[in-house]
Amino acid sequence: MILIALIILPISLFYVLFFTKSFRWKRVIVPILSLCLILCVGIISANDAHHFGASNRTTTTKVSLNQQQPLMYVKLGSSDKSRVYLISKGQHTDPEHGTVTLQHTTQQRPTVIIKKETMTYRTGWQKFWFGWSRNDRQLRHVYYTFKLPRGYALKQVKR
Repeated sequence: MILIALIILPISLFYVLFFTKSFRWKRVIVPILSLCLILCVGIISANDAHHFGASNRTTTTKVSLNQQQPLMYVKLGSSDKSRVYLISKGQHTDPEHGTVTLQHTTQQRPTVIIKKETMTYRTGWQKFWFGWSRNDRQLRHVYYTFKLPRGYALKQVKR
C-alpha cells in the first residue's frame, strides 16, 4: 500500500502545481503533499533497513534419520570448512542461511533438529502498509543440529 501512496503522491503534486489556478490552494497543498512524499520515501527506506512491525518467529522440527545409512555430506570448496549435509531425499542443509552443529549423544536414534527463524508482521495494519515489500515470512537463519550416536558413520559424497 505504501508503494501505491508513492505513486499517487507525485502525480497529485504535479497536478496541483501545474493545473491549479488558485495560488492560495497551491501554498497550502504543495507543502503538505511534498512532506507526505518525503515521509513516504523515508518510511520505505527505514522499513527496508529495520523491518517495521516484523518480529522473529521460530519454528522447530525434529526429523529422525535412518539408523542404517550413514549421514552423507558434500564438501564445498577446497577446504573442509563448509559442508552440505544430505538429510533425506530432496532435503539438504542450506549453506547460505544455515548453521550446522554436530553433537554426539548417548541416544540410539540419529535425529536432526531444524530451527528456522523467519520475519513475520505482528498485525494486519503493518502487513497492509508493507506487505508488498516481501518481508513477510522472510527467512533469516536456519540452525541444523544433528544429534548422532557415538560411532555413527559420516560419508562424503562426490559431486
